[in-house]
Amino acid sequence: MTKRVIAGCASFLIAAGAHADIDHFKNILIDGRASTMGGAYAAVSDDAAGAYYNPAGLSLAQGDSISGSAKVFNISMIKYSNAIGTYDWSRDNKNLLPNYFGMVKKYGPHAFAISYAVPDSVIEHQDLIIKNIVSGVSSTIAIYDYNLHSEDTVNLAGPSYSYKPGRNWSFGTTMYYHYRIFRKNLHYTIEYNDGSDEMYYSNSTASEGGLRPKLGIMWMPLEKWSFGLTLARTFLWNSKIEAQQTAKTKTTTNIQFLSSDSSEKRKLPVEITLGSAFFPSPKLLVTLDLDVFIRTDYSDRNVWNLSAGSEFYITPNHAVRLGAYSNHTKKPPVSTSTACPHQHINMYGGTTGYSYFNRDLSITIGGVYSQGSGDAQIFSGSGDSRPMRKYSLSLVTAASYGF
Repeated sequence: MTKRVIAGCASFLIAAGAHADIDHFKNILIDGRASTMGGAYAAVSDDAAGAYYNPAGLSLAQGDSISGSAKVFNISMIKYSNAIGTYDWSRDNKNLLPNYFGMVKKYGPHAFAISYAVPDSVIEHQDLIIKNIVSGVSSTIAIYDYNLHSEDTVNLAGPSYSYKPGRNWSFGTTMYYHYRIFRKNLHYTIEYNDGSDEMYYSNSTASEGGLRPKLGIMWMPLEKWSFGLTLARTFLWNSKIEAQQTAKTKTTTNIQFLSSDSSEKRKLPVEITLGSAFFPSPKLLVTLDLDVFIRTDYSDRNVWNLSAGSEFYITPNHAVRLGAYSNHTKKPPVSTSTACPHQHINMYGGTTGYSYFNRDLSITIGGVYSQGSGDAQIFSGSGDSRPMRKYSLSLVTAASYGF
């Protein structure tokens, strides 16, 4: 392995530290019922989850309710092929995550709600030691020691309002406060076979706050059909990034100390969702959503995702659900003509779930699995890319109580 690639490996591992996946938009599906239907919920939303998916549906709820859901266990893995010499590099995320809570209160055609949601969260902790990294017939690194701990979570919380002025339609709005917090500690040491070494340590923190308004409309033109339309965008009013770095290169004896800070705010896309729901019988529900994300940062791409779901009542007290969805990236395909590290991977997922109902209470269990493959540009200053794969599995539990 050449010195250039060794330096590239170090830069890659710095860049690959855990972040909430801001390149995709359906990383964690919210609520028990909605998530086990693939997140295709914009034309249903007749419970507390409507505050997140389509606030217009809140006024269609049968009564007051309180609900919460949790990903009992979430695990995901990203693997980059031949990232460090002939070694693959894997990143693992394991997380216990309560991701939704909501309350709905109805007054005739009016409905009020308050909710809390976590649409993305990543926790990574890695300790890695690789010895005798080989490239071709030569070995240049004796020991590569890498340690990382990183956390990144996006939180949404706020009120919702919905009104049903007529028999066939309703409208609503949600005003979420958006808060993201990120922390990362990274350290690596490289010992070369010629006796030289290099080291790097960094501590990074970031936070951002803003508002995420969401407007929704629902239209029920026929007894067995409903349609939903939502419009949303997150507006950041503050952003703060701080980083401290300590480094020693192979060719220098002095330790360098660097620090930086930034208040640059991300430009988040305009989000439009069009949903439909078909009730062919009292026992069966079929849903379909189209999500469109229109870029406001022109280094990104416009994105569309499809979600489909179904719900079948075996008996009035037992229901099963299936769903499927896409989770496309906003990043352009990796090109050898550019040398800005990024990755391009489209994800596809499936969901399943079961619910038990009695007069006031429902309990849901289920699972969400997604995977995808693509390419990652992982060496700073180089157009070289490596194949990558990503897997994600979540176990879902949720409960709702009506009163």
